[in-house]
Order: sequence, then structure tokens, then C-alpha cells
Amino acid sequence: MPGTFPYAEHPYGYAPSGEANPLRAMPGARKRSAIVAESTQGTTPASPGFLILRDISISSDVERTDTVSRERRSDRAAAAMASGLESFQKQIELPFARDAATDLLWEAALCSTFSADVIKNGSTRRPFTLEETYDAAEGAARRIEGCVVDEFALALSSNEFGRIRVKLRGLSETTGPNLLPGATYADPTPAHDPVTGADIAVSNLFGINNPRVVGMSLMLSNNTTDRHAFGATAPVGTGLGAFRVIGVVNLYFTRLEEYSFFMQRRRGLGFDITIGSVPGAKDRLQVFNADVWDPGVDDPGSDGDHKVSLHFAAKHSDADGGVIALTRNVT
Repeated sequence: MPGTFPYAEHPYGYAPSGEANPLRAMPGARKRSAIVAESTQGTTPASPGFLILRDISISSDVERTDTVSRERRSDRAAAAMASGLESFQKQIELPFARDAATDLLWEAALCSTFSADVIKNGSTRRPFTLEETYDAAEGAARRIEGCVVDEFALALSSNEFGRIRVKLRGLSETTGPNLLPGATYADPTPAHDPVTGADIAVSNLFGINNPRVVGMSLMLSNNTTDRHAFGATAPVGTGLGAFRVIGVVNLYFTRLEEYSFFMQRRRGLGFDITIGSVPGAKDRLQVFNADVWDPGVDDPGSDGDHKVSLHFAAKHSDADGGVIALTRNVT
């Protein structure tokens, strides 16, 4: 039986007059995240055609660094506030799956575009708008405009589905109670299951004979920076730094050469893997010119198998015209 607040009119659990749902909340399971490419960085297209992300979560690192003025007063109280710079960063986690929205993230990460289903790293920004809708009925949405990819991390494992983590920077944030005029939302396509280790084929791994790969982590970094200038607290642009590709691969330790060969840093090696199980919807990932070094062998005790870890860093290949390449829709 509901009780009554002291000195109040409304019993526990009952809404005051005119409030239909005092305990209303926006569940995370119903959140919709979507992206759309921008022609001009920081400007969401008119009547945007959003691509819905297959995201697991999106974490926010939006900062508005207003500070208390350090000036002194005789009463020791705060005197004023000073406006600080703004920074708009997000981190998206999603499964590895053949998908149109993920392709847009690949283009932003590699600063390039697909040509005949092949993309290699370049130096042209591919900005996009990220929209997070918390309540489709009311259209409660946050949007980060002018997004570029700072880091793109790929984790593949033999015992779970592949994951992608994308760290991005934007130029501004807007909110709105309504959807953008003319906006459309395309469902993920082709909507196949996320890939697992069983769906990965290794054609080449640094020239190792028949490697038994159990895991790989790969990090693409654009080393971006916010560009701030007089007249605004928000960034006026985004700087692109050096493009880096680094990673670690783990494989079963089957012969001594898998360790001893890499005790000295080896140059000019590469890898070639195909990810996916559905013909026509696979991805081929290639690194052409990598240095491989710092081998390690773990000790699993008496109940496991030894594994070798190899670190690598990719460099530009003149012969292949890039550092890394992704080929989509492989049969």
C-alpha cells in the first residue's frame, strides 16, 4: 500500500497532477546510432541519408573546459568563470561485419575512398556526422558534426567475434527534439552475422609456414589534433598527423623458427588474411611492407599450449601504392 510523504499531498509512487510518468527513462537497448558522410567538414547534408550503425556502445569524451577565475577576493569566494576550449571526442565499439556504415568508417580511418571495392590509405579527410537518437518517438538526439577518425582498432580472436573500436574527433555538437528534415535511415546491410575466428583464412603471415594464428590486434592511427583559433571555443578544423599502422599477432608455438627468426627485426614482410564466411561478402586485409620484431613466448603452465607473440609496424610500399589495403565483397 502506498504511503504518504510528510507534509505533502501525493502518496509514494503516485504522480503529481499533470505528470503522466514520473519514472520515465530512455533505455539503452533502444538507442539508435547512425552516420552520414559530409561533403564539407562540419556541415551535415540536407535531407541526410543516415546509415544505422551496428554499434555495441558509444562512449563520450566531450569537454567544455570552463574554469573558475583565480582572481582573489577579500571574502575568499569565487569571483567569475572563464570560458575554456571545447573538444568533441567519441569512441564507438561495434562487431566486425560486412556493412555499409562500417565501410564509411574505414574510409574515414584510411582518409581515402573505395575504388573497385579496394581502398588504400590516403591523406584526404572523409568527415561524417554521428547522430545518437535516444528516443525515436520524441526524436531526442545528439549530433557530432565534422567527425574524423583518430584511431581505428581491430581485434580478431579464435574464440570470439571480431571487434572494431573507433575513436573520433568532431567540430561541434548539436541537439534537437526532432529529426532532421528529410532524414532517412538505412538499416545495416547485408546484415550477416559478425565474423568469428572460424571465418578467417590466413594466406600469408610474414612468410611463416602454415601459421596457426589465434589472435591479431591492429591499430590504425591518424594522430589527429583539434585546431583552435581566436573567435571560437570549438575547433575550427582538424589536423592530420602521421599515419601509423601497428599491431600484435599471436600464434601457436610449433617450431623454433617462429621465435628465433624474429629475434632480429625483419623488414619487408606482410600479411594477407580474408575475413568472413559468406561468398561475395568477405573482406581481404593486406599489409605490404612491415617490420616484425620483439617475439615473445608465453608460459601457460601445465594446462595450456605455448603461444608466440610478434609485434609489427607497417610502412609504405612503393610497389603496392600504400601501407594497408582492404578489399570488400570478396568471393
